Amino acid sequence: MKRLSILLVFFSLTAMIFSGCKSRKPKSDCTTYLTKYPKDVLTLVTENLATYEYLSLRVKANYTEADNSNGFAMNIKMQKDSFVWVSVTAMIEVARAYVTTDSFKLIDRLHRKYYVGAISDLKQFTGQEMTLSQVQNLFVGDPLYLVDLFTKKNDELRNDFLEHQSEGIINRIQLSGCFRSMTTEFSSNTNTNKIDIDYTNFTKEKGIGYMPNTVNLVANGNGKKYNLLMEYSSISAEPFQDISFTIPSKYEKGN
Repeated sequence: MKRLSILLVFFSLTAMIFSGCKSRKPKSDCTTYLTKYPKDVLTLVTENLATYEYLSLRVKANYTEADNSNGFAMNIKMQKDSFVWVSVTAMIEVARAYVTTDSFKLIDRLHRKYYVGAISDLKQFTGQEMTLSQVQNLFVGDPLYLVDLFTKKNDELRNDFLEHQSEGIINRIQLSGCFRSMTTEFSSNTNTNKIDIDYTNFTKEKGIGYMPNTVNLVANGNGKKYNLLMEYSSISAEPFQDISFTIPSKYEKGN
């Protein structure tokens, strides 16, 4: 028994010594929430933003509203700070969109209509005014506002989060151990409308950094609930050929 006690003490001391020799740099962990943020958290968030010039995503998506649910595929191509191109298919292409820094085009193939306008007019489809960079950031899991605008706060359990308020919208972000957004919440200080976006299944992608493979967007407003689930089956930062967007001549203008 005495020998066993000596061995236990020896192994305890050995574990303490070797753990002390390890690097003190925290290990990146995109699978769990980070509850305590370091003082330089905004710098760390900035350093871990997705980096790309070109980005191609193949997406399996599902949209749910009340008891109605529809599955479809999306092909997304983006050039940083230039454009977002989206093709939506359900056996055949049903819609196509092209968003730039100042305008958008949308083709509704089911109803043979098209929509064009300033990017601020996207509000009729999204419910919120969004810039091109915000649309791009939504897909990759980056904050929708500039990182420097956020402040570190903590909830009733003393868990840390980031918060930014702008024009009646409160944006709260919970970070993972690799300083990427795991949950971003948008709420209003004038009504009960709310949007939650969860980012999960992160992988480290060549030329990009940590990318979520699953994006789940849930919106609650006017007594209704909407859910868009996107699962990325392919992520690539390889350059692609020029994107063309042509509105069929026989389509009717919808706006």
